[in-house]
Amino acid sequence: MIFEGAVELADIASRVTGVVRASSSAVLVLAAAFATECGGHGRASGTIVFESGFSGREALYGVRPDGTETTKLLLNLPPDGGDVAWKRDGTKAFVTYDEGSGKTVAFVFESASHTGRPIRLPGLYWISDMPWSPDGTRLVLGTSQGDVVFEVKTGARHLIDATNADQLLTWSGDGKQLLFTSDHNVYAAPADGAPERNVVALTHPGLVGLFGLQSSSDGKWISFIANGTTRAVGLYAARSNGTDLRLIARDAESSAWSPTDDSLAFVGENGVALVDVENGRRRQLTSDRLDDPTNEPPAWSPDGKWILYRRNDLGYGAPPRYHVQLWAMKADGTDKHPLTNAFPVDSGDEQAVWVKATVEGRPAPRLPLVSLPTARAMTTGLPIVALASEGDQAAVAQGFGGPPAPRGP
Repeated sequence: MIFEGAVELADIASRVTGVVRASSSAVLVLAAAFATECGGHGRASGTIVFESGFSGREALYGVRPDGTETTKLLLNLPPDGGDVAWKRDGTKAFVTYDEGSGKTVAFVFESASHTGRPIRLPGLYWISDMPWSPDGTRLVLGTSQGDVVFEVKTGARHLIDATNADQLLTWSGDGKQLLFTSDHNVYAAPADGAPERNVVALTHPGLVGLFGLQSSSDGKWISFIANGTTRAVGLYAARSNGTDLRLIARDAESSAWSPTDDSLAFVGENGVALVDVENGRRRQLTSDRLDDPTNEPPAWSPDGKWILYRRNDLGYGAPPRYHVQLWAMKADGTDKHPLTNAFPVDSGDEQAVWVKATVEGRPAPRLPLVSLPTARAMTTGLPIVALASEGDQAAVAQGFGGPPAPRGP
Protein backbone atom coordinates (compact mmCIF):
# COMPACT_ATOMS: atom_id res chain seq x y z
CA MET A 1 0.00 0.00 0.00
CA ILE A 2 1.45 3.41 -1.00
CA PHE A 3 0.51 6.81 0.40
CA GLU A 4 1.50 9.57 -2.00
CA GLY A 5 3.63 12.29 -0.49
CA ALA A 6 4.00 10.46 2.83
CA VAL A 7 7.15 9.72 4.74
CA GLU A 8 7.14 6.20 6.20
CA LEU A 9 7.36 6.20 9.96
CA ALA A 10 10.00 3.47 9.78
CA ASP A 11 12.28 5.94 8.02
CA ILE A 12 11.88 8.56 10.75
CA ALA A 13 12.03 6.14 13.66
CA SER A 14 15.44 7.52 14.60
CA ARG A 15 13.80 10.91 15.27
CA VAL A 16 10.40 10.14 16.72
CA THR A 17 9.38 7.04 18.66
CA GLY A 18 5.78 6.18 19.34
CA VAL A 19 4.28 3.26 21.13
CA VAL A 20 1.53 1.58 19.18
CA ARG A 21 -0.65 -0.87 21.01
CA ALA A 22 -3.81 -2.62 19.86
CA SER A 23 -6.28 -3.57 22.59
CA SER A 24 -8.59 -6.56 22.44
CA SER A 25 -11.16 -4.29 20.80
CA ALA A 26 -8.61 -3.34 18.12
CA VAL A 27 -8.35 0.28 19.26
CA LEU A 28 -5.09 1.83 18.17
CA VAL A 29 -3.62 4.63 20.24
CA LEU A 30 -0.52 6.60 19.38
CA ALA A 31 0.78 7.20 22.90
CA ALA A 32 3.72 8.79 24.64
CA ALA A 33 7.12 7.34 23.83
CA PHE A 34 8.87 4.96 26.21
CA ALA A 35 11.95 6.26 27.94
CA THR A 36 15.04 4.21 27.20
CA GLU A 37 15.84 3.76 30.89
CA CYS A 38 13.45 1.27 32.48
CA GLY A 39 13.55 1.69 36.23
CA GLY A 40 13.20 -1.15 38.69
CA HIS A 41 14.87 -3.91 36.65
CA GLY A 42 18.45 -3.53 37.84
CA ARG A 43 18.71 -6.68 39.93
CA ALA A 44 19.83 -8.94 37.06
CA SER A 45 23.50 -8.96 36.06
CA GLY A 46 25.44 -9.61 32.88
CA THR A 47 25.12 -8.30 29.33
CA ILE A 48 22.59 -9.01 26.59
CA VAL A 49 24.44 -9.15 23.27
CA PHE A 50 22.60 -8.83 19.96
CA GLU A 51 23.25 -8.07 16.31
CA SER A 52 21.70 -5.15 14.47
CA GLY A 53 22.04 -3.37 11.14
CA PHE A 54 20.75 -0.12 12.67
CA SER A 55 23.86 1.86 11.68
CA GLY A 56 23.66 0.77 8.05
CA ARG A 57 25.95 -2.24 8.51
CA GLU A 58 25.82 -5.24 10.80
CA ALA A 59 27.40 -4.80 14.23
CA LEU A 60 27.23 -6.30 17.71
CA TYR A 61 25.67 -4.36 20.56
CA GLY A 62 25.36 -4.92 24.29
CA VAL A 63 22.67 -3.71 26.66
CA ARG A 64 22.25 -4.04 30.42
CA PRO A 65 19.40 -6.20 31.75
CA ASP A 66 17.47 -3.08 32.82
CA GLY A 67 17.58 -1.64 29.27
CA THR A 68 20.27 0.98 29.97
CA GLU A 69 23.76 1.59 28.61
CA THR A 70 23.42 0.29 25.07
CA THR A 71 26.94 0.06 23.64
CA LYS A 72 28.50 -0.96 20.34
CA LEU A 73 31.03 -3.73 20.90
CA LEU A 74 34.55 -3.26 19.60
CA LEU A 75 34.32 -6.22 17.25
CA ASN A 76 34.58 -5.48 13.56
CA LEU A 77 32.27 -7.47 11.28
CA PRO A 78 31.77 -7.20 7.52
CA PRO A 79 28.78 -5.10 6.37
CA ASP A 80 26.55 -8.18 6.06
CA GLY A 81 27.55 -9.58 9.47
CA GLY A 82 29.02 -12.89 10.56
CA ASP A 83 28.53 -15.84 12.90
CA VAL A 84 29.35 -15.04 16.52
CA ALA A 85 29.12 -17.67 19.28
CA TRP A 86 29.76 -16.67 22.90
CA LYS A 87 31.09 -18.69 25.81
CA ARG A 88 28.59 -18.93 28.63
CA ASP A 89 30.62 -16.56 30.80
CA GLY A 90 30.98 -13.94 28.05
CA THR A 91 34.77 -13.74 28.23
CA LYS A 92 35.31 -15.05 24.68
CA ALA A 93 33.43 -15.36 21.41
CA PHE A 94 34.19 -17.48 18.36
CA VAL A 95 33.72 -15.40 15.20
CA THR A 96 33.59 -16.50 11.56
CA TYR A 97 32.62 -14.84 8.32
CA ASP A 98 33.16 -15.29 4.60
CA GLU A 99 35.85 -12.98 3.26
CA GLY A 100 35.08 -13.86 -0.35
CA SER A 101 36.53 -16.34 -2.84
CA GLY A 102 35.58 -19.15 -0.50
CA LYS A 103 37.91 -17.96 2.28
CA THR A 104 36.58 -18.21 5.84
CA VAL A 105 37.93 -15.88 8.51
CA ALA A 106 37.86 -17.35 12.03
CA PHE A 107 39.16 -15.99 15.33
CA VAL A 108 38.54 -16.02 19.07
CA PHE A 109 37.53 -12.59 20.37
CA GLU A 110 38.58 -11.67 23.93
CA SER A 111 35.89 -9.37 25.32
CA ALA A 112 38.11 -7.86 28.05
CA SER A 113 40.98 -6.81 25.78
CA HIS A 114 38.90 -6.42 22.57
CA THR A 115 41.48 -8.45 20.67
CA GLY A 116 41.16 -11.42 18.34
CA ARG A 117 43.33 -14.53 18.05
CA PRO A 118 43.18 -16.14 14.58
CA ILE A 119 42.06 -19.75 14.31
CA ARG A 120 43.61 -21.60 11.38
CA LEU A 121 41.65 -24.71 10.54
CA PRO A 122 41.84 -25.92 6.92
CA GLY A 123 38.48 -26.43 5.25
CA LEU A 124 36.41 -24.75 7.98
CA TYR A 125 32.92 -24.10 6.66
CA TRP A 126 30.41 -24.09 9.55
CA ILE A 127 30.00 -23.63 13.26
CA SER A 128 27.23 -24.92 15.47
CA ASP A 129 24.72 -22.64 17.17
CA MET A 130 26.47 -23.67 20.41
CA PRO A 131 30.02 -24.68 19.41
CA TRP A 132 31.66 -24.13 22.82
CA SER A 133 32.03 -27.10 25.15
CA PRO A 134 30.41 -26.54 28.57
CA ASP A 135 33.83 -25.92 30.16
CA GLY A 136 34.77 -23.41 27.43
CA THR A 137 37.99 -25.14 26.37
CA ARG A 138 36.91 -26.81 23.10
CA LEU A 139 34.92 -26.05 19.96
CA VAL A 140 33.01 -28.41 17.69
CA LEU A 141 33.49 -27.28 14.09
CA GLY A 142 32.70 -28.57 10.64
CA THR A 143 35.42 -28.87 8.01
CA SER A 144 35.66 -30.27 4.51
CA GLN A 145 37.29 -33.34 6.06
CA GLY A 146 34.57 -33.90 8.66
CA ASP A 147 33.43 -32.68 12.07
CA VAL A 148 36.23 -31.98 14.55
CA VAL A 149 36.73 -31.14 18.20
CA PHE A 150 39.21 -28.25 18.37
CA GLU A 151 41.25 -27.47 21.50
CA VAL A 152 41.25 -23.67 21.72
CA LYS A 153 44.44 -23.35 23.82
CA THR A 154 46.68 -25.78 21.95
CA GLY A 155 45.12 -25.93 18.47
CA ALA A 156 44.93 -29.74 18.64
CA ARG A 157 42.00 -31.33 16.84
CA HIS A 158 40.50 -34.76 16.16
CA LEU A 159 37.66 -36.06 14.03
CA ILE A 160 34.23 -36.99 15.41
CA ASP A 161 32.32 -40.03 14.16
CA ALA A 162 29.30 -38.15 12.80
CA THR A 163 29.33 -38.80 9.07
CA ASN A 164 25.55 -39.29 8.92
CA ALA A 165 24.63 -36.04 10.68
CA ASP A 166 21.99 -34.00 8.89
CA GLN A 167 21.99 -31.13 11.42
CA LEU A 168 24.75 -29.24 13.25
CA LEU A 169 26.34 -30.98 16.22
CA THR A 170 25.68 -29.83 19.78
CA TRP A 171 27.39 -30.64 23.09
CA SER A 172 25.90 -32.74 25.84
CA GLY A 173 25.55 -30.86 29.12
CA ASP A 174 28.43 -32.79 30.70
CA GLY A 175 30.78 -32.16 27.75
CA LYS A 176 31.41 -35.85 27.15
CA GLN A 177 29.43 -36.30 23.92
CA LEU A 178 28.38 -34.59 20.73
CA LEU A 179 24.72 -34.98 19.80
CA PHE A 180 23.28 -34.91 16.29
CA THR A 181 20.26 -36.02 14.29
CA SER A 182 20.09 -38.22 11.23
CA ASP A 183 16.75 -38.77 9.51
CA HIS A 184 14.36 -39.63 12.39
CA ASN A 185 17.07 -40.60 14.86
CA VAL A 186 19.19 -38.93 17.54
CA TYR A 187 22.80 -40.04 17.89
CA ALA A 188 25.53 -39.44 20.45
CA ALA A 189 29.21 -39.45 19.47
CA PRO A 190 31.82 -39.47 22.25
CA ALA A 191 33.91 -36.30 22.25
CA ASP A 192 37.10 -38.37 22.18
CA GLY A 193 36.25 -39.68 18.69
CA ALA A 194 34.86 -43.11 19.66
CA PRO A 195 32.03 -44.60 17.53
CA GLU A 196 28.59 -43.02 17.57
CA ARG A 197 25.53 -44.73 19.04
CA ASN A 198 21.81 -44.42 18.39
CA VAL A 199 19.97 -42.81 21.32
CA VAL A 200 16.42 -42.16 20.10
CA ALA A 201 14.45 -43.38 17.09
CA LEU A 202 11.05 -41.96 16.12
CA THR A 203 8.93 -44.22 13.92
CA HIS A 204 5.76 -42.15 13.53
CA PRO A 205 4.53 -41.92 9.92
CA GLY A 206 4.55 -38.52 8.29
CA LEU A 207 7.65 -37.22 10.05
CA VAL A 208 9.99 -35.16 7.89
CA GLY A 209 12.94 -34.68 10.24
CA LEU A 210 14.27 -33.54 13.59
CA PHE A 211 15.86 -30.22 14.51
CA GLY A 212 16.65 -28.02 17.51
CA LEU A 213 18.52 -30.79 19.33
CA GLN A 214 19.78 -29.69 22.78
CA SER A 215 20.99 -31.09 26.08
CA SER A 216 19.97 -29.92 29.53
CA SER A 217 22.72 -28.18 31.47
CA ASP A 218 23.29 -31.19 33.72
CA GLY A 219 23.32 -33.62 30.79
CA LYS A 220 20.39 -35.68 32.13
CA TRP A 221 17.93 -34.78 29.36
CA ILE A 222 17.92 -34.12 25.62
CA SER A 223 15.23 -32.36 23.64
CA PHE A 224 14.40 -31.90 19.97
CA ILE A 225 11.56 -30.80 17.70
CA ALA A 226 9.96 -33.20 15.23
CA ASN A 227 8.68 -31.70 11.98
CA GLY A 228 6.13 -33.25 9.67
CA THR A 229 2.43 -33.69 8.91
CA THR A 230 1.15 -35.83 11.79
CA ARG A 231 0.03 -35.21 15.36
CA ALA A 232 3.35 -36.67 16.50
CA VAL A 233 4.97 -33.36 15.52
CA GLY A 234 6.18 -31.17 18.39
CA LEU A 235 8.78 -30.72 21.12
CA TYR A 236 10.11 -33.97 22.60
CA ALA A 237 12.32 -34.73 25.59
CA ALA A 238 14.04 -37.94 26.67
CA ARG A 239 16.60 -39.07 29.20
CA SER A 240 20.14 -38.82 27.88
CA ASN A 241 20.22 -42.61 27.43
CA GLY A 242 17.11 -42.45 25.21
CA THR A 243 14.57 -43.72 27.75
CA ASP A 244 11.41 -41.98 28.97
CA LEU A 245 10.69 -40.31 25.62
CA ARG A 246 7.79 -37.87 25.96
CA LEU A 247 5.97 -35.29 23.84
CA ILE A 248 6.25 -31.97 25.68
CA ALA A 249 4.29 -29.57 23.48
CA ARG A 250 2.72 -29.62 20.01
CA ASP A 251 2.92 -25.84 19.52
CA ALA A 252 6.67 -25.35 20.14
CA GLU A 253 8.91 -24.17 17.31
CA SER A 254 12.13 -23.48 19.23
CA SER A 255 13.28 -23.91 22.82
CA ALA A 256 16.06 -23.42 25.38
CA TRP A 257 16.99 -25.29 28.56
CA SER A 258 17.33 -23.43 31.84
CA PRO A 259 20.99 -23.30 32.97
CA THR A 260 19.98 -24.23 36.53
CA ASP A 261 17.23 -26.87 36.40
CA ASP A 262 15.14 -29.12 34.13
CA SER A 263 12.87 -26.37 32.79
CA LEU A 264 12.41 -25.80 29.07
CA ALA A 265 11.36 -22.39 27.75
CA PHE A 266 9.83 -22.65 24.30
CA VAL A 267 8.16 -20.35 21.82
CA GLY A 268 5.49 -20.76 19.19
CA GLU A 269 3.17 -18.43 17.34
CA ASN A 270 1.17 -17.88 20.55
CA GLY A 271 4.08 -16.68 22.68
CA VAL A 272 6.53 -17.97 25.27
CA ALA A 273 5.79 -20.91 27.58
CA LEU A 274 7.69 -22.80 30.27
CA VAL A 275 7.49 -26.49 31.15
CA ASP A 276 9.03 -28.52 33.95
CA VAL A 277 10.14 -31.61 32.03
CA GLU A 278 10.28 -33.85 35.10
CA ASN A 279 6.63 -33.39 36.10
CA GLY A 280 5.16 -31.98 32.89
CA ARG A 281 3.77 -28.80 34.46
CA ARG A 282 3.35 -26.07 31.85
CA ARG A 283 2.86 -22.33 32.21
CA GLN A 284 2.12 -19.81 29.47
CA LEU A 285 4.31 -16.76 30.12
CA THR A 286 3.30 -14.44 27.27
CA SER A 287 0.52 -14.32 24.70
CA ASP A 288 2.46 -12.30 22.10
CA ARG A 289 2.12 -13.59 18.55
CA LEU A 290 5.74 -13.97 17.49
CA ASP A 291 6.84 -13.34 13.91
CA ASP A 292 9.38 -16.13 13.40
CA PRO A 293 9.45 -18.43 16.44
CA THR A 294 11.51 -21.08 14.65
CA ASN A 295 14.47 -18.74 14.16
CA GLU A 296 13.94 -16.60 17.27
CA PRO A 297 14.29 -18.92 20.27
CA PRO A 298 14.22 -17.67 23.86
CA ALA A 299 17.43 -17.28 25.85
CA TRP A 300 18.11 -17.53 29.59
CA SER A 301 20.07 -15.35 31.96
CA PRO A 302 23.12 -17.18 33.38
CA ASP A 303 21.46 -17.52 36.80
CA GLY A 304 18.26 -19.02 35.32
CA LYS A 305 16.04 -16.30 36.80
CA TRP A 306 15.22 -14.35 33.60
CA ILE A 307 14.13 -15.19 30.06
CA LEU A 308 15.00 -13.12 27.00
CA TYR A 309 12.71 -13.05 23.96
CA ARG A 310 11.84 -10.97 20.89
CA ARG A 311 8.58 -9.33 20.01
CA ASN A 312 7.29 -7.01 17.31
CA ASP A 313 6.21 -3.81 19.01
CA LEU A 314 3.68 -3.01 16.27
CA GLY A 315 2.01 -6.36 16.87
CA TYR A 316 1.68 -9.61 15.01
CA GLY A 317 1.58 -9.22 11.22
CA ALA A 318 3.57 -6.00 11.02
CA PRO A 319 6.79 -6.20 9.00
CA PRO A 320 9.59 -7.03 11.47
CA ARG A 321 12.14 -4.61 10.08
CA TYR A 322 12.54 -1.59 12.40
CA HIS A 323 10.06 -3.02 14.91
CA VAL A 324 11.59 -6.16 16.47
CA GLN A 325 12.65 -5.46 20.06
CA LEU A 326 14.27 -7.49 22.83
CA TRP A 327 12.21 -8.03 25.98
CA ALA A 328 13.08 -9.67 29.29
CA MET A 329 10.89 -11.18 31.99
CA LYS A 330 11.36 -13.21 35.13
CA ALA A 331 11.06 -16.98 34.74
CA ASP A 332 7.60 -16.83 36.31
CA GLY A 333 6.38 -14.44 33.61
CA THR A 334 6.39 -11.28 35.74
CA ASP A 335 8.28 -8.00 35.31
CA LYS A 336 8.17 -7.97 31.50
CA HIS A 337 10.11 -5.00 30.16
CA PRO A 338 11.69 -3.86 26.87
CA LEU A 339 15.45 -3.65 26.54
CA THR A 340 15.94 -2.03 23.13
CA ASN A 341 13.27 0.66 22.82
CA ALA A 342 13.43 2.22 19.35
CA PHE A 343 16.67 0.33 18.64
CA PRO A 344 15.67 -2.48 16.26
CA VAL A 345 17.38 -5.85 16.53
CA ASP A 346 17.84 -8.30 13.68
CA SER A 347 15.13 -10.85 13.08
CA GLY A 348 15.95 -14.29 11.73
CA ASP A 349 18.95 -16.45 12.55
CA GLU A 350 20.97 -13.95 14.61
CA GLN A 351 20.18 -15.08 18.15
CA ALA A 352 20.52 -12.69 21.08
CA VAL A 353 22.38 -14.12 24.08
CA TRP A 354 22.67 -13.23 27.76
CA VAL A 355 26.24 -13.65 29.04
CA LYS A 356 27.56 -13.46 32.58
CA ALA A 357 30.34 -10.92 31.97
CA THR A 358 29.95 -7.16 31.68
CA VAL A 359 30.97 -6.73 28.03
CA GLU A 360 32.17 -3.19 27.35
CA GLY A 361 31.97 -1.13 24.17
CA ARG A 362 31.56 2.45 23.03
CA PRO A 363 28.22 4.23 23.56
CA ALA A 364 25.74 3.46 20.79
CA PRO A 365 23.92 6.32 19.05
CA ARG A 366 21.14 7.56 21.30
CA LEU A 367 17.80 8.19 19.67
CA PRO A 368 16.09 11.46 20.56
CA LEU A 369 12.73 10.57 22.09
CA VAL A 370 9.76 12.87 21.73
CA SER A 371 6.66 12.71 23.91
CA LEU A 372 3.53 12.78 21.76
CA PRO A 373 0.17 13.58 23.36
CA THR A 374 -2.74 11.42 22.24
CA ALA A 375 -4.81 13.32 19.69
CA ARG A 376 -7.28 10.75 18.43
CA ALA A 377 -8.08 7.04 18.68
CA MET A 378 -8.76 4.94 15.58
CA THR A 379 -10.37 1.52 15.25
CA THR A 380 -9.13 -0.94 12.64
CA GLY A 381 -10.27 -4.43 11.75
CA LEU A 382 -6.78 -5.83 11.18
CA PRO A 383 -3.32 -5.28 12.69
CA ILE A 384 -1.57 -2.00 11.93
CA VAL A 385 1.38 -2.78 9.65
CA ALA A 386 2.59 0.69 8.63
CA LEU A 387 2.25 4.32 9.63
CA ALA A 388 3.16 7.41 7.65
CA SER A 389 2.88 11.14 8.30
CA GLU A 390 3.45 14.48 6.65
CA GLY A 391 2.59 17.81 8.16
CA ASP A 392 -0.74 17.52 9.98
CA GLN A 393 -1.82 14.38 8.11
CA ALA A 394 -1.28 10.75 8.97
CA ALA A 395 -1.94 7.49 7.13
CA VAL A 396 -2.47 4.02 8.57
CA ALA A 397 -2.12 0.72 6.69
CA GLN A 398 -3.83 -2.39 8.08
CA GLY A 399 -3.34 -6.00 7.09
CA PHE A 400 -0.72 -8.69 7.64
CA GLY A 401 2.34 -7.13 6.15
CA GLY A 402 2.56 -9.17 2.96
CA PRO A 403 1.25 -9.30 -0.60
CA PRO A 404 -2.49 -9.84 -1.17
CA ALA A 405 -3.58 -13.40 -0.51
CA PRO A 406 -6.44 -15.34 -2.14
CA ARG A 407 -8.30 -15.72 1.17
CA GLY A 408 -7.69 -12.41 2.83
CA PRO A 409 -5.83 -9.12 2.94
